[in-house]
Amino acid sequence: MVNKSYFEDYMSFVKKTYPRFYEECYQIYSEKDRKYFKETVDDIYKLFLHISILKDISSKDTYFLEETEKIIYSILLLIPTNDLYSINTFFRALSESMLRLILLNNRNNTNLSRDNIANMSFKNIKKRILMNSFLFSRKKKFEYLYNLFSTSSRSLHSPGNSIIGHLFLDEQFEEKYNLKQLHSKFQQINKIFLEVIIPDIFELTKEDISLSNSIKIRKSLSPKEFSIYINYFKKS
Repeated sequence: MVNKSYFEDYMSFVKKTYPRFYEECYQIYSEKDRKYFKETVDDIYKLFLHISILKDISSKDTYFLEETEKIIYSILLLIPTNDLYSINTFFRALSESMLRLILLNNRNNTNLSRDNIANMSFKNIKKRILMNSFLFSRKKKFEYLYNLFSTSSRSLHSPGNSIIGHLFLDEQFEEKYNLKQLHSKFQQINKIFLEVIIPDIFELTKEDISLSNSIKIRKSLSPKEFSIYINYFKKS
């Protein structure tokens, strides 16, 4: 599991920087919601670990990996603003960034440059993935990103009460997160890193992982998540 101090440091930041969120939202969360909240933060720090390792050891283009990292960091900062509209905006951006990362760095990409992919619409990204036999055969492992883009887009195009119903800025903290859903999103994103981006796109092998990184991975991941690493390394 993620080091306890990460969550404690984050909560110290939240308490100091967003005191109204801490007092009016976090403090009145049920025990179950607090658990989802903590697990969401844990999953975000796991993603930072994955990305840090990939940036350190990979020779592949990390432009979209770094973009993904910045978007995840932005969501982490946005959570205590209780601004669901902005969070959905960044989730849509995250789904696109990860798909661009997958399309650029897969082993079958021989003719699409970073600039080509950066300027593609979501529709064209999906089309290019369908044309790529390597990605098409693995599409089920990352098609959650399509769903994330769609659900986030619907929320943005139909904001409803999240904007119209707010007559005063103070009412921002009256909305309640679906923390179970937020946690589920980051669980799925972590799963895509573990099952697709790390083994199939960046093609990490056991030899790529230093002893220090191996210790960090073991400490940070759940036994189930760690077993995905181990099982993949047995095949590599």
